[in-house]
Amino acid sequence: MTVHNLISQGSSWKKIDLHVHTSSSYDWDKKCNETAKDIIKKAVSENLSLISITDHHTVNGIDKVIKEANGKNITILPGVELRTDKGNKAIHIIGIFDNSISSKTIYDKLLCPLNFSENDIKIKGNEHVYCNFEEACQRIHEMGGIVSLHAGNKSNGIEQLDSDIRATLKKDLASLVDIFEVTSQKQVDDYQKIVFPKIKQEFPCVITSDAIDRSKLKYKNGHSIEALGKKFTWIKSEPTFQGLKEILCEPILRVLLDSQCPSYLHPQITAIEIETPKEYLNKQIIIKDRFCFGEINKFFFSSNLNSLIGGRATGKSTLLELIGFVFNKFQASENPKKPSIIENLQTKYPKVKIKVNFKFGEKEYSTEKNLTDIKTNLFGFDVIYLPQDEIEKKANNEEEITKLINSLIDESKLQFSKLTLINKKLFIEKLRSNYSQIFAKEKELKTTQEELQKIQLVLSFTQSEKYKNLVNELSSKIKEREKVNNAITNLEWQRDILLETKSELEENIKTDTLSLSDYLKQPELYLTEQSIRKILNIIDFLNKAIKEIKESTNYKKLLINLDKLNKKYIQACRQLGLDSINQSKIKDALENKGRIEIKIKQLEQEIKLIKSAKLKHNDEIKIIETEYRSHQILEKKLIDNAKTKFGSDLSITVIENQEKLEKNIINLFIKYQKLSGKYGLKEPDIKSIIKGLSLKEIISHLKQNKIPIKYNEENGTNENKVTAQFFFIDKNFLYREILIMNLEETLPENNFIITFKGKKLYEMSFGERCGVVLRLILSNSNLPLIIDQPEDHLDNKYIVKELLDLVKQKKQERQIILSTHNPNIVVNGDSELIIGLEVDSKTGYSRVQSGALEKIKIRELITGILEGGQEAFLKRERKYDFKNI
Repeated sequence: MTVHNLISQGSSWKKIDLHVHTSSSYDWDKKCNETAKDIIKKAVSENLSLISITDHHTVNGIDKVIKEANGKNITILPGVELRTDKGNKAIHIIGIFDNSISSKTIYDKLLCPLNFSENDIKIKGNEHVYCNFEEACQRIHEMGGIVSLHAGNKSNGIEQLDSDIRATLKKDLASLVDIFEVTSQKQVDDYQKIVFPKIKQEFPCVITSDAIDRSKLKYKNGHSIEALGKKFTWIKSEPTFQGLKEILCEPILRVLLDSQCPSYLHPQITAIEIETPKEYLNKQIIIKDRFCFGEINKFFFSSNLNSLIGGRATGKSTLLELIGFVFNKFQASENPKKPSIIENLQTKYPKVKIKVNFKFGEKEYSTEKNLTDIKTNLFGFDVIYLPQDEIEKKANNEEEITKLINSLIDESKLQFSKLTLINKKLFIEKLRSNYSQIFAKEKELKTTQEELQKIQLVLSFTQSEKYKNLVNELSSKIKEREKVNNAITNLEWQRDILLETKSELEENIKTDTLSLSDYLKQPELYLTEQSIRKILNIIDFLNKAIKEIKESTNYKKLLINLDKLNKKYIQACRQLGLDSINQSKIKDALENKGRIEIKIKQLEQEIKLIKSAKLKHNDEIKIIETEYRSHQILEKKLIDNAKTKFGSDLSITVIENQEKLEKNIINLFIKYQKLSGKYGLKEPDIKSIIKGLSLKEIISHLKQNKIPIKYNEENGTNENKVTAQFFFIDKNFLYREILIMNLEETLPENNFIITFKGKKLYEMSFGERCGVVLRLILSNSNLPLIIDQPEDHLDNKYIVKELLDLVKQKKQERQIILSTHNPNIVVNGDSELIIGLEVDSKTGYSRVQSGALEKIKIRELITGILEGGQEAFLKRERKYDFKNI
């Protein structure tokens, strides 16, 4: 397997010194005996990546230093320091050249034509040779070199001129020099605030070892290697001449004057490693089915702008999808017939493992994930990943745009304010919820009071004279009836005994007819028969007696009176809600009375507390209204602050979402009307009642039991009647109260009106909306941003004029990794790292070249892959006025 370790992270910070002298300079300290070898040794020990040898009026020391640097990790650029004819003390400039320019070429084409030949210097002396400022700059540029001007408070600098002359000359410098060499950061700040805006051009400002105060050194009488490494500049580029030219494109972003190496503390992915099992690298696998990254095991990334370029099916989207997958951003395809890239890889190469290294501040982490894994331990790290068409989806979704704006302004203060409002609202809702218990509690109290009332009526009635008289009279009559009934029962009992005796006697005779001979033979039969006749006579007597008693007037009167008394008693009981009253019920009533009285007191206390919740609710509503106003003020302030993140052309205005508010109000009306027993209401009917009213006006009408419209009970629809009556019918009072409380809790929800260059979002074309969404995404958070083809639906003019400056600004605050076919994003966005992907037609695997924009091979890669790449480079050079460099 061929393994390509892509170690280039593109443009990174390098420590350089653009003004280094050797012993060939006429003003070298004669006591300093260090040689070219010592210069290289010291430069390497100071971790300098690039130095420029710039002796006064000579190039004799350059070749010796270049020779000593051979094989060392340092770049030597040839250069020369020149004294010009400008200024009372002769302004100095430095010419710096590509290391392909020999010292002899500099001597022949620059020094000699400017009268700095060895013979000129021998005749005039080093202190008395000068050149024309304009001619020197022109010749340096014609040779492809860079001109550095002594500035600030450096000796022989531009600031030594009289103010009026200096002002004129500075204005002319824009077409003559490339770099300002200063001695302090304060001078840089002054130039950037005052001078550069006036001359309408930015220049990179550098500090070199020449700025050191020699009075504090061992060698005080001239240049020496002692100063090397004590003053220097950080530039973000490759340590080459072409890399140095990049600071002309980004004079602020690629240059830093600091003692420590600049570091980016925002979250960033540093590398992705892909482990492909050998079984997937079998040459028997047909080319089209091979894993595109089979021969690549690692990609590195810059902290800033990373651009993936390549033709179709070269693996750009696959690489971004793999990163997104590791950071749990994978989404399954909605169409089973068209699986996503990850789903395809999971099917074909399930054993592939992806390892990602990332940084958060100074801490470094790594995590790994197989294609079959579900989740990854990310240590709290996260990224924002936008696959192809994601920007377009967001541009078509108002809620997504609102989310972007919310997250853009969600600083800690606003978050705290929102949390305070949410907690307060939850507390208020709890108070309302407590108060809503009043329905059940008052119903329970009413039921309990009714139960007590019945008990009290029972006890009161049973102690009344009426009850006592009725009971006594009823008892007397019952006793009379029982006495008569007992007599009847006694007669019936006697009769029944006689009937039994009669049956027994008849059994003994065994026949119905007896003859005289029978009686003569058995005389006892006659006696038995006589007894039976006597018993029958007695039974007949007893039946007559029973009948006479039952049919007697007195007995019937007794029963009628008793029935009347009983009905009177039952009626009295029913008036109390009882079927009857007996001693057991009276006992139960006496026992329950105390318990129920205690329960009533408890319920009354609970209702009192519940009602206090309403008073507390009223107080809290006033507080939350105040806090909401404060929140709105804070939100506006933070939005105004956020505008600096995405530029003055993009404005955001906050307005209340009236449509959503109205919908919430209508839903609340329907809810409480249903609770009050009214059904079948429709949204249009409620709308017609509350039409044109603000939330406060609706609440006011409910509190005053007034309907909001002129209500005609006879002509109104049934639905309108139900809705209108809800405002004033007494039985709906409690439901109205709860509705009012709920409406008072309703805080307006905001809508964001986005305007870009005076044009509202909903008035924009789809492409313009995509551009605005991309601006919002770029300005949103400092998490690594991974985008697949952000230029889709954006025209090139918009990208160049509206987007690139924002990209260049935001890449300092967050890492951006994108794939693109647009050369302007890559080139004029000043990408720190370009990763070029091409497919090897013989193997089916992707080939990779990566590096900084300033690398010749990378420039060739860009112009070869991206249509319009060459034009993008020309546009860039025209923009930064490279002056024939």
